[in-house]
Amino acid sequence: MMKVLERTKTPRGIDIQIEDWAENYPNIYGYGETLAAFPKTITNPDNHIRLEIEFNSYEETKEALRALEAGEKELRDYKENFRSYSNEGGNVYMNFKDEN
Repeated sequence: MMKVLERTKTPRGIDIQIEDWAENYPNIYGYGETLAAFPKTITNPDNHIRLEIEFNSYEETKEALRALEAGEKELRDYKENFRSYSNEGGNVYMNFKDEN
């Protein structure tokens, strides 16, 4: 089961959290290496998407969380780390990384 290790918001009000998926998927995820963000969509502000951002370590993830929380960085600054996104209804999903 996924564990939320830390949760906060950006200055723009976007919910962000550090997640640990390693217990369930140890071959894919390391401890605390996932940052999830839940921005609203422009076309439907009542619909949130889930953006998964992947880092190399828990420390990197915490650093990104702090920079986003302080407004020093925005989600787009981490576009090279985007792993996937999905919408609230689950009918949209895009994987940004190759799964070998």
